[in-house]
Amino acid sequence: MSYFEDIMDNLKQNEEVPPQVLAKLDAVLENLPDYEYQESAPKKVWTKAVAAAAVLITGIVICYSNPALASKIPLIGRIFAKIEQEVPFSGNYSEKADSLVSVVPESVPNQNSADTISPNLSVTDAGITLTAAEVYCDGISVFLTAQVYAEQGGFLHIPSHHIINREDISHLLYLEGDWKLSEDVMSQPMENLFVEGKIIDDHTFVGMIKFDLDTNVRTQDTLSLQLSGIGWDDTTIESTETLSAAHQIDGHWNLEIPFQADLASTKEFEVNETRDGYTIRKLFVSPYQVVSYVDAPVTYINKKITRTDYEQKLGLAQGEEASDMSYEDYVAMQTTKRQECETVICNQAGELLAFGDMAVSTGKTTFAVDGKSLTTLYIYVFTDYEDYQLPNGTIDMDTAAQKAVVTAVVDIQ
Repeated sequence: MSYFEDIMDNLKQNEEVPPQVLAKLDAVLENLPDYEYQESAPKKVWTKAVAAAAVLITGIVICYSNPALASKIPLIGRIFAKIEQEVPFSGNYSEKADSLVSVVPESVPNQNSADTISPNLSVTDAGITLTAAEVYCDGISVFLTAQVYAEQGGFLHIPSHHIINREDISHLLYLEGDWKLSEDVMSQPMENLFVEGKIIDDHTFVGMIKFDLDTNVRTQDTLSLQLSGIGWDDTTIESTETLSAAHQIDGHWNLEIPFQADLASTKEFEVNETRDGYTIRKLFVSPYQVVSYVDAPVTYINKKITRTDYEQKLGLAQGEEASDMSYEDYVAMQTTKRQECETVICNQAGELLAFGDMAVSTGKTTFAVDGKSLTTLYIYVFTDYEDYQLPNGTIDMDTAAQKAVVTAVVDIQ
């Protein structure tokens, strides 16, 4: 094995290689096939031996010398490919998402071939490194992948959970802070936003965060994140009645993520099906989600709202107008009440789409496609929804149509 011994001799002369790395390499060398290269030896056998040794030696040097870099190499820029089928709103994001990582070719002078990450996309604080990796936008939501690297470790004890209406297992990290788009005046709190995905090792977690935008379809923008806390649960710590995470790391992680919407892959359908005051207004369909917009009857409340009430409630100065809610909009919100209803959608085979978010006040409901074939969508609006799901996971479409207050059938091809 003189060829590999030569490699070892060269490595031992390199003062930057730690002694523990050399010890590990010696152990690897001892376990490699013990034969000299011979002209008569089959070329494939020799080639495989060389390749195996090279992979082992290179991997050991990198992983032992720079564990943080080792955790990034196989993941950053390729997280969707690893988690896309095992998260809510699953799908083939890796085929459509934009990588936030640029690869520097070997031909560029004074550069190494490596993943290059913008400072605006990777931040370290309080022992936690948060790195944005890929982004996809369908115009009304931004799907962002990220890697979280924790120096202190602890990820191996994060409990798993089943994804709604699926057998897949997922894990999650809690987020605290705010987010906004570049054109927004006010930020939104990170309520019910998680990094949901996979544990790579005790220090590394990768996952996806879904940000739902307003009703205006965005073509391109920049997503600004101002995180103040990252937390996770722990199976080794007895749960309490409090809602706080078992581990909570406070810090500051500010990221700027540019994105461009893939509007070519989305469709919007005007439905306008009305009955008894309920209207299925429109439907938005992208590769990964379906969004329905339903108007319900409105009850008017006899209540006087003064401008002083408006200013005091929103913490405004006298004569000041809130950027995101005018006085007239506030009055309308306080003096009207929409009738509650629930929207259910299935495809042509009767397979129910799992809903991820439902807003009673606006009538907007979001559903996950989860890789289902969609050619025709059946929409049902209920005021007293019961479980019409059959044992095989489909819905009793005839019963649903009879019980719904309004229905619609939309051919989306």
